[in-house]
This record gives sequence, C-alpha cells and structure tokens, in this order.
Amino acid sequence: LSDMLGYKINVVLHSINSDNKEDSIRKTIDYLEELEDRIDNNKCVISLENLNDDFGFDRLNLNDIKPIVMNNENIYCTYDVGHVYADYDNAINVDKEMIELITNVHIHTHNNVYSNGFDHKPIYKINKYDGPIVFEYDLYACNGEKLTDKIIDYAKSIDFVAERLKD
Repeated sequence: LSDMLGYKINVVLHSINSDNKEDSIRKTIDYLEELEDRIDNNKCVISLENLNDDFGFDRLNLNDIKPIVMNNENIYCTYDVGHVYADYDNAINVDKEMIELITNVHIHTHNNVYSNGFDHKPIYKINKYDGPIVFEYDLYACNGEKLTDKIIDYAKSIDFVAERLKD
C-alpha cells in the first residue's frame, strides 16, 4: 500500500490486554518487537495508541505506554484525546517528552451521560450534547451504503458542530 500511495503509512495499534498491567506491558513489547522484525521502517510507522480503562478492562494508558515508546526509536504514539479525557477529565495530559513522539491524534465523542456509555458516535445523533467533542468515528455507526456515503454522513456531524460554534 505504501508503494501504491508513494508515502509512509502510519499504522495505529492498540496494546495487548492481559490478566494484569505488567503482563499487558510485556506482551505488548513482545508484539511490537515481532512486528518490527517484519516491517520496512521506510514504508511504515507504528504508533501505539494510549487507551483508557473500559468495560472493566485495565488497559494501557499514556503513562503505561510512555516507556515503551521512549525506549524504542521505531515506535511512536497515537494520542487519543478522548481516552485521556475518559480517565482524567482533562484532554491535555501529555508531557513534553511525548509530544515529539506523537504521530497522530484521535478525536472522538466521549460522555457516558449523553452517549449511553459509548463513544465514537456521530455528534449530531446525540441530542442536547454539551460535553467534550473529540472527532474519531466508527464509520459503521454512520449512515450510508457505501464508504463515500458514510464519510459524507461523518462530515455532516462536523457541520453540526460548526453551526453551534457560531453562537
């Protein structure tokens, strides 16, 4: 795919969940090392996404993945604003060392009250929403038969937000 597009591809990965945090960290490091042996770093960038505790799972957050990213020159960070907000009620919780290693940012909705415990919903489908706005959608939740239709539906939700920002 990188050859066809003519540029490096950023692949975002979640950490491995296990019985406890230490085991999750170890398994994630092993997983990333195996992937590194198989990829061409000139064609692919691996970014480990910070997760939040979800549905009873103690997943690796920004502080947990920091040593993994900082100790590996070929692993970067995908900063998920919604996941940080879900854990800390603060979307800006990243230190200066990590900022240089962020290769992309995920932005999506998150609010247990307005989204019935789920996030990544198109914002215009949530009535009277006044919580944080973080754009990253599950396209399966968007309307449309074709991917193009789903993306247009996604764009409508951005228009929905923009119209309210004018007020």
